[in-house]
Amino acid sequence: MTCTVTGNVIDLQAQPKAGLILTFGPQLRSISKVDSSAAIPGPVTVTTDASGDFSVALLPGTYTAKTEGGSRAAVQIVVQDVAAANFADIMNTQPTPPLSDAEAAELAAQGYASEAYLAANAPRDQELEGGGFSTRHYAEVNTEIEQTIAGHVTAVDEDRQAIVSLEETIADHVQSVDQDRAAIVDLEQTIGEHVTAVDEDRQAIVGLEQTIAGHVQSVDQDRQTIADLEQTIAGHVTAVDEDRAAIVDLELTISGHAQTATDKAQEASDAAASIAIPLAQMTAAYADQSTRFVNAHAFE
Repeated sequence: MTCTVTGNVIDLQAQPKAGLILTFGPQLRSISKVDSSAAIPGPVTVTTDASGDFSVALLPGTYTAKTEGGSRAAVQIVVQDVAAANFADIMNTQPTPPLSDAEAAELAAQGYASEAYLAANAPRDQELEGGGFSTRHYAEVNTEIEQTIAGHVTAVDEDRQAIVSLEETIADHVQSVDQDRAAIVDLEQTIGEHVTAVDEDRQAIVGLEQTIAGHVQSVDQDRQTIADLEQTIAGHVTAVDEDRAAIVDLELTISGHAQTATDKAQEASDAAASIAIPLAQMTAAYADQSTRFVNAHAFE
């Protein structure tokens, strides 16, 4: 059964001390009998709230209460086997009266048994009070070490096999290097032949460059000739444009003359028509009169 200890912390000006860390460290020599069992309390830490209040559950026993950093003097409290207690009421109180020799021996035995149980079954990486770890911790660590050693032995065997394979690979590479050296000698001879061919090609290139220079000069002359021809052609084009304009003017003039001739022909045709009708009428009249005259004198 735990006891809920409550309290309040203020500073010298009677202001609440918020965020203050209190540690309750048990005094292991003060083992008390609680419900016919030995209680082994452990250290407990609590932080005050904004009002300076704190509440902590503690097993029955004697504790040394101190603040973090030791800015306040440590005080002793005795937690009884009760449901709740006020911190101020149990400050600097005396522990439970001594037990009889039989009770002390019984409780001590129970305490040793509890400590042994904790030492054997505590979480693996939890350090025990007074230093060291549980037997379970050391057993598991030893097992891991043995497994690690076995793994390293296996790795060494694999490495040895890998070394043998590497030695064989190296021998193959050495043989390949010898073959490559022979190939390099052949390549050097081939390169020498190519160098000679390159020198010959360079001489041929010099000759080609000279030929190209001659052609370039010829091209420049041809360009000048083309420029002259282009100017001549431009002159002819201008003349052709002028001739086309003259032809257009002549065509317009001819068209005008043709229209005039057409008009004149129409006028002549109209005049001939105006003369022909009266003349025909007069001719018919003279013919009629002649006929009548002949007829009139034929019977005289």
